[in-house]
Amino acid sequence: MSAISSSFSNKFLHSAREFKNIHSITGTAVLMALDLVLSMFVSIQITQTLKLGLAFLAVSLMGMLYGPVMAGIGAGITDVLSAVIHPTGPFFPGFTLTALLGGMIYGCLLYEEKISVKRLIGCKLLINVFLNLLLNSLWLKLLYGSAFFAMLPMRAFKNLALLPLEVLLMYLLLPRFKSIKKA
Repeated sequence: MSAISSSFSNKFLHSAREFKNIHSITGTAVLMALDLVLSMFVSIQITQTLKLGLAFLAVSLMGMLYGPVMAGIGAGITDVLSAVIHPTGPFFPGFTLTALLGGMIYGCLLYEEKISVKRLIGCKLLINVFLNLLLNSLWLKLLYGSAFFAMLPMRAFKNLALLPLEVLLMYLLLPRFKSIKKA
C-alpha cells in the first residue's frame, strides 16, 4: 500500500516540477487553448443539462504529458476562461472544481504511464461516472433546481454510450503525442 501512495505522491511532485519547465508551461497553454476551441466550436449543447464534445481530448493530453497538478490547474483555468469568453449559462464554481478534478484524474492515471485500453477505460469511467454524471448533476440541481434523479437516466445513457468512442479516440490520439515530452 505504501508503494502505491509513494507512486501517487511522486506523480504530484513531478507534475508540480513541470511549472519550472518553460516547454511544459507553453505546452499546457497550447492544450488549454485547444480545450477552449474544442469546447466552443466542436461541441453540441443538446439540452441545458446535456452537452457532447471533444474537449476531454485536450485535457487528457495535458494529464498525460504534464501530470495531475498542471492538468488540474490548466483545466480549472480553462473552465473560468470559457465562462468569460463564451458563456453558455451562469458561471458556477462547481463546474470549475469538476474540471480541475478531471484534469487531476487524467494526470494521476496517465502521467508517466503506459497507455493501455484498460487504463483509459478506468480513467474515463471515473470521470464519466463520478464527475460528469454525479458531481455535474449535483451542480445542475443546485444551479437550475433540476430534479437530480430525473436527469440521471439521460445523462447516464450519454456518458455510458459515449464511453467506447471516447476511449477509442484517446487510444488513437494519446500515444501519438507521448513523444512530445521527449523533444
